[in-house]
Amino acid sequence: KMHFFQSISKKTTIVYLIFFLFSCFWSLKIFYEFGTDYGQYLAGSFFIDKEYKFYIDHFDNKGPAYYLFLKIIYLIFNLEYTNIHYGLITSLIIYFFPAIFFINKYFKSDQNFIKLFFYCILITTVFGQNTNASIFFFFNGLIFLSFINLYLFLKNNSFLHFILGIIFFYLALNTIILAIFFFPVLISVLFFSFKKKQNKNNKIILLLSFFFIPLVIFQLFKIFFGISFYNFFENNIMFNFFYAVQFHNQFTSFVININREFHFIYLLSTTLIFLLFGIIYKYFRKDFFKKLKVFNFSNNISEKNQIDVFALLIFLGGLLCEIFLNSDKSYYVLIFSNCIIFSSLILIEKNFFLKIYKFLFPILLYSLILVVGPIFSKLLFNYECVKNLYCDNNANFKFYETISVDLVDK
Repeated sequence: KMHFFQSISKKTTIVYLIFFLFSCFWSLKIFYEFGTDYGQYLAGSFFIDKEYKFYIDHFDNKGPAYYLFLKIIYLIFNLEYTNIHYGLITSLIIYFFPAIFFINKYFKSDQNFIKLFFYCILITTVFGQNTNASIFFFFNGLIFLSFINLYLFLKNNSFLHFILGIIFFYLALNTIILAIFFFPVLISVLFFSFKKKQNKNNKIILLLSFFFIPLVIFQLFKIFFGISFYNFFENNIMFNFFYAVQFHNQFTSFVININREFHFIYLLSTTLIFLLFGIIYKYFRKDFFKKLKVFNFSNNISEKNQIDVFALLIFLGGLLCEIFLNSDKSYYVLIFSNCIIFSSLILIEKNFFLKIYKFLFPILLYSLILVVGPIFSKLLFNYECVKNLYCDNNANFKFYETISVDLVDK
């Protein structure tokens, strides 16, 4: 038995190591493709302090969690040209590792082919993404951690998992708009928690955790960044709604919705589109609500039905995000892909994966080549750019040199 557990442990460690090395490899893109958004996150996290305040001196319409995360990373490692990719590495680790943990937890040791299938999907989810996606990797990892802990709470009724799920959920709210689509997930967990056998004190603890944890999180951000609730409201809520109304009028919304070519290619290349239709085919029928007893307020809702409803709300949250955010930017599809992966692990029967994985592996292999190939070719032919800022082939240097010359001329 000890040998068996050791062998499983070794296999799992190897998987984590492979994803860590892949994260290091993919992050090298920054030396050839320095995204302006990632540059803003990096500069902001470096300069923000009591004198240079977030939301006041440094504008952003996103939550402050990622800035604090990068600030911690570069307090540990002094920010230099040769380590600017460390923030990307750790963002990818936070994105990959929770999913690996849940895949390993959900499938048994004799279902390694299904695990391998999901590992391949997970790697290919970086397909077509650039360094600007760093913040989306980060908060998708956090929201996956939230889903995992809330799932474990529904399974084990553990208060620690509930509290962790709430903490990760609120940290993951990159923009307030996302709360609209995923808040029903929290409500469902709270609703089901009251259907479990809880004494009065436990119910009070659950409610207090639900409402006061976000206040504590905001208070910590206030301490670190000196921001007020008004600063947050003005930059994150008012600006995002203004942006949505101003730039996504009815015509542009229609055009974007039917013209998100990359989003379709992405879902096809990662094979997530097959899992998407698998969930829709299985659950979204006429008797869908009757089967899951969503509106059955009796105390006889089974644990499986509770978890199914929880997973379906996650799936619907991601689908509504994809439809109503109306963004053709490549990294917005990561929200939907994250939800498909998590919900399909719970909702789709294991036999379904055994039937389709052989058909889908060639697609995943081709997508993996498309992910790895361009970075490998850059490293093979222009490796000096990784260490030399003044490398002739360094697009970053040429770009910033052009800007500085223009500014001097003006």
